[in-house]
Amino acid sequence: MGVSVFPAASGGGGGAGGFYYNITAAGTYTVDLAAGLYDVRSSAPLNVGGITVDGDAGILNYPTGLNEIILNQGGTFWEVRPLPVAQTMFGVTYGNKLFLAGGNSGKTVTSSDGITWQEVSSGFGNGSIKAVSYNNGLFHIMGNSGKALSSSDTTNWSNMITGFGTNVIESMTFGNGIWVMGGNNQTLTTSTDGTNFTARSLNFSYEIVYGLSYGADVYVAVGSLGKVASSPDAINWTTYSTTLGTSNLRAVCFGNNTHVIVGDSGKIATSPDGINWTQRTGAWGNSRMWGIVYGAGLFVAAGDNSKLQTSPDGITWTQRSASGNVLSYALAFGNLTYVGISDKAVTSAGFEPSTLSLEPKSPVINFP
Repeated sequence: MGVSVFPAASGGGGGAGGFYYNITAAGTYTVDLAAGLYDVRSSAPLNVGGITVDGDAGILNYPTGLNEIILNQGGTFWEVRPLPVAQTMFGVTYGNKLFLAGGNSGKTVTSSDGITWQEVSSGFGNGSIKAVSYNNGLFHIMGNSGKALSSSDTTNWSNMITGFGTNVIESMTFGNGIWVMGGNNQTLTTSTDGTNFTARSLNFSYEIVYGLSYGADVYVAVGSLGKVASSPDAINWTTYSTTLGTSNLRAVCFGNNTHVIVGDSGKIATSPDGINWTQRTGAWGNSRMWGIVYGAGLFVAAGDNSKLQTSPDGITWTQRSASGNVLSYALAFGNLTYVGISDKAVTSAGFEPSTLSLEPKSPVINFP
């Protein structure tokens, strides 16, 4: 962790006595820059001497010798964004350089950056879209009455054979060439083409499958009344006991070699294998968490009353929040941006390990 400084000659850059500053962790760093003109480039948003740098900033003038370089932890600052529809959105995903969200009255909206959104037509009808997914080149929207549509571009949509009958579809995941959908009355179906689904047996005692994930060669399903199950093939499922009680478990995701569950009453649990679960303490006490996502080395969970929390490992959590009373039903990560969705969108930058190049231009112009 920290900053590595390389002379320009050995670091592959030009400039008179230039340096490359390679920042590999979030934090605040003090660097000694000779006053003058610098060619500044970064691979993530940074603050250098009070000047925001994102990408190729070009030539910047630094009149003082000491400057701070600040790389904020991803998911730190959240902003509320308006949506072009009045309906609540229940699902969001990112794929093919696009965020897609869906919700009440079959409404769907898209955004390339999570900030500016446009309504698009999906032909879903007036039923509610409960879940949205992108995997293996296909977008999926699914929800009431067992209805689901697939598309490669969010413009041309095709009906799917879901195997759900009239049951509500609440969740989807993809892994090892298999799509898995879950929903009401412990209904769970699988597909190898993302269009035609086959019913599978899941011992959830007719509870709801709210969340699904895949990672470390195992599928995980979580649901109402604290139900947790896993499967190596998405066909044969085993239900496991946890210490989470009977609280509804709303979502699960995989990242950093860890499955993480969030749910009602502030419940959080982690597992390396989808079988053995350890309860964790969140940053917001008993606040309900509706969604979770992993991206850029960070888990982000969102829930009631603008309550967000982040964790690098699913174990230690830090409080975050957005302005106003914003509820997030689902989360997605893409384009180095976290997006939470409900009747509004909330966004935050997510930073990967970054490289900053500060190369003095020749000749250096000094200031008194």
